Amino acid sequence: MNLEQYKGVFIYAQQVDNKIDAIALELLGKANDLAADLGTDVTAVLIGSDVKGLVELKEYRTEPYTHALASVINEYKPDILLVGATAIGRDLGPRVSARVATGLTADCTVLEIGEFKARGDKEPRQGQLLMTR
Repeated sequence: MNLEQYKGVFIYAQQVDNKIDAIALELLGKANDLAADLGTDVTAVLIGSDVKGLVELKEYRTEPYTHALASVINEYKPDILLVGATAIGRDLGPRVSARVATGLTADCTVLEIGEFKARGDKEPRQGQLLMTR
């Protein structure tokens, strides 16, 4: 896996009945902070029916939404994906994480970009997502 291909901070912009949930706006604010620290862009991923005619998924269903979001991640390769801790997010997040074979941290209270020195590293890694639960 070439980590240099991965760029950007993505959020899953949850919508119900064609109304964006408030959590999406909250995630956008945090995504903007993280993206500024990384010098990258923010992208909102919106899945649903009558969303600019792009998709045909009217109500949330686990498998189609998992497939759609995993496909976006595999194609566009974001550094970070933020998903709200809603009922849908708690269903979708772990499934997408497993589908794209990456880690997941749930219920974070603090997200920031910093340096991290893993066991065995000689030098700290810069630009790492640091998560506090």
